[in-house]
Amino acid sequence: MPLDFAAMLPLLLCLTTTLQQPTPPARPVPLHSGREVSFEFHFTYSEDHEKAISPEASMNFSSRRKGVVHATLQRYEAYAGIDSFKYEGPGSGLISIDDQIVWRSGGGDVTQREHGSGVPVEMIVTLHLDTPRNVYSFAIECATKTDVVNTGPSTTTTQANTAGVAWSSPEFPLAPGRASISDGRTFQLEAGDGGLGNNVVPLGRVMKMTDGKELEAVRADWLIDRPGPRPEVELTFEVEDYDRWLPRGPKATSEEPGNTALVVATLARKDGQPLERGALFVTFELTKSSAEPGVCLNVPPAGTSQASNAADLGFVGGADASPQGPGASRAQTAFGNWSRATASVGAFDWGAYGELEVRAYVPHLGEVRGRHRPNGELSARLPKRAPDSFVGDAWKESHGVAGVPDDSDQERTDGNGHDGDGYTLYEEYRGIVALGHHSRDRSQSALLPRTKDLVVLLGEQPRSAGGVTYLPLSASDRAHLEGGYDMFESATLGARIVAIKERESHPTREVNHNSKSHKRGEQFGVLLLSAPGNTGGSPGAVLDVGGAFPLERHPKSPRTTDWVAFDFGGLSTNYQAQRSAMEAAGLTLPYTLQNEISNTVAHELAHSCGVNHHGDNETQGPTRQPKTLPAGKYKVFDSFGNALADADIPDVLRGSIAPDFSRSSGDLHCIMAYNNAYAWRLTRGDGYIWRAVLPGPLGTSLCIGKDGDPPNALFGPAAAGGGACRGKVKLRCYD
Repeated sequence: MPLDFAAMLPLLLCLTTTLQQPTPPARPVPLHSGREVSFEFHFTYSEDHEKAISPEASMNFSSRRKGVVHATLQRYEAYAGIDSFKYEGPGSGLISIDDQIVWRSGGGDVTQREHGSGVPVEMIVTLHLDTPRNVYSFAIECATKTDVVNTGPSTTTTQANTAGVAWSSPEFPLAPGRASISDGRTFQLEAGDGGLGNNVVPLGRVMKMTDGKELEAVRADWLIDRPGPRPEVELTFEVEDYDRWLPRGPKATSEEPGNTALVVATLARKDGQPLERGALFVTFELTKSSAEPGVCLNVPPAGTSQASNAADLGFVGGADASPQGPGASRAQTAFGNWSRATASVGAFDWGAYGELEVRAYVPHLGEVRGRHRPNGELSARLPKRAPDSFVGDAWKESHGVAGVPDDSDQERTDGNGHDGDGYTLYEEYRGIVALGHHSRDRSQSALLPRTKDLVVLLGEQPRSAGGVTYLPLSASDRAHLEGGYDMFESATLGARIVAIKERESHPTREVNHNSKSHKRGEQFGVLLLSAPGNTGGSPGAVLDVGGAFPLERHPKSPRTTDWVAFDFGGLSTNYQAQRSAMEAAGLTLPYTLQNEISNTVAHELAHSCGVNHHGDNETQGPTRQPKTLPAGKYKVFDSFGNALADADIPDVLRGSIAPDFSRSSGDLHCIMAYNNAYAWRLTRGDGYIWRAVLPGPLGTSLCIGKDGDPPNALFGPAAAGGGACRGKVKLRCYD
């Protein structure tokens, strides 16, 4: 049968109208009509008082208490016509107790302290809803485990106890049909009524009352509503600029952190809907923190301003959460309604590292642990770093050493088998202060992880030895050193000089004396001083232009070199004399004064790192008077290779004479060869041959063999054990 749409139209319109009517909101179910109610209670209390007993004696009282507890109360029969609910047993929440009273006298302090923090182990709550009269009241007792510690001059006793708060409220107005109650008050608990326990607080409050002081009240807030399923929440946290943040140490004289990292925690519902209620409080905790001595490898230079067991990371003020706990390892917000909270972590060392966790206490849900936003882990490594490293990723990446172990000391230079420079990767990251600047603030102060570094100490105090006093470096002396640094770095193919003030080093010259983590050994700097020249001291005590002392100690290392001294005035005087003599002969000296200064500085620094001369064979004869030898047993040549007739040979040869294996032997391109030290070269065969020597170009490299390329035709090959200088350079002071 066909449908009659015309006949159905009124019915369809009626149905459409009915379906489009909005559903009226459900009326709230009054509290008194259910079998259960949810009860949440917060309290805070603090008290301080000091009482003078005599000029030598006093009493000091303090109390800090706070807590949040919650429970589901069940209906029970108490009074006719009144809806009553009750809970009894261990509770949920957190209570913190810290009460203390101290008696101070000449015989020593006596202290009674009660402290503890944890869930309520005892809890009784009763609630009465008097709907005919529209009033309500409740009573609560809640306590957590505590220790009562009594300490005297010679004894300490500890007793387990419980403490919290107990209060019976007055009647409060109850709005008809109310589905929830949210309210708060301050209330006074009389001394001795047991509402704050029976140990420290009653005694302290009586002491305060007898001095005519008013007692502090307890602050309480409560929420009473219908129990039901709670939406799931999640807590996340992040560290601002996490990918790039690196710790900075404070100045040695400052108690303030070098820099801070801001931690932001966010609480949200997992379903994306708005929170009905935020966290009561948020706790930030450093579960791990380094405790390196000092603030970097060499600061402070003697002793430490920061104890070796002091944490390098700690919470500081300036954010929502206030620092708490030993070394400020924890920070916590005040009680409130927190959906977002911040904490500030301060760095007290250039190599500080630790791990951070965040927790929030959410009423009726309990403790919620935070997850680090980038990776979802329950803790965050600070700074950002690999799980097996203490070195910040940002620093590793900037220096191209990602994946290198923290204890690595494997820097290499071509032609040298002594790898490393004595500083591990973590030590180089932690850095030093050089000329007032930390490694991360000035490239010249950096200990580089891919380059061997030799630290030199610019002398600021005189030293005496062999009857000679070596002096601090002047500003002009320091300027002269720069060219020598460059030549040393070039000659070693990459080992670089880092200069620090003497006062920036430990008195022993140990540079990494403040190192604990990943330290492989003690590494020392080379002290640089000014030499006054030959001043009449012990023979050989001072070289004309410089020396690595003590001269007789071979081979040396940065550790065993007492100091290196330079006589830049003598260098200049000698140079001018040589130059004048060459010009008088119509010749040009083949190097500048700066060449000679740089060569001398690089030469002596190489001595301090284990490099010896090509040879040390010196002679003054057999005679300086060739014509006293038999005829045909001697020849004398001028500097151009021309044989001199007897009439032209001086009666006495003036100047130094170089035999075989002298300091001018071996590769003359090497900074360890003396190419301007001798006036004559002496060789022996069938008689004696003297050849006059002109100053040659100064070396700028370190040799790799016993002779040069081409071989040293004038002075011959290096002595046994001489030459191959590049392979002898050793910066590390230990093995």
